[in-house]
Amino acid sequence: MLVSLVWTRLRAAAADMYNPHQSSDGSAWCGWTMEWTKEHTFMLIELYQSHPVLWDPTDPTYKNKVKKLDAWRSISQALAVERAEVEKKMKTLIGQFRREQKKRNTKSGAGTDDAYISTWFAFNSMKFLLTRNRPHPTNNCGIRVSSSASYLIAMVLGSD
Repeated sequence: MLVSLVWTRLRAAAADMYNPHQSSDGSAWCGWTMEWTKEHTFMLIELYQSHPVLWDPTDPTYKNKVKKLDAWRSISQALAVERAEVEKKMKTLIGQFRREQKKRNTKSGAGTDDAYISTWFAFNSMKFLLTRNRPHPTNNCGIRVSSSASYLIAMVLGSD
């Protein structure tokens, strides 16, 4: 009896969170889409941030497709949402974040009173993405020059 009650409540909660989705012309049923609340969206952003393999190019495993897939699976399991739905929502959020950033950056030349201030609810939560495309200092480019090449370079440049 208790299991039946819990199952009924879970189905009701799922029915509230998910809506059937038809194609744009209304001709075909495409599946279920989740209605993302702000709370769920913030949870998704936090989980995404906790997996730098998905967003940080300096992460050693950034190019490892298996690690990325594992990270997406972990996020989807934590949220109890299909992986494709989670990826789609995150892609949408990143796109909106980029648009908000562009608005801030296009206000160059404007006074401080005219600077764009984003009112988008998730903007501050996604600021961690601002560091992902910045160049990082390097110590050594890894190119080794043989002694004969060094001699030729010295000869061309005229140094002893």
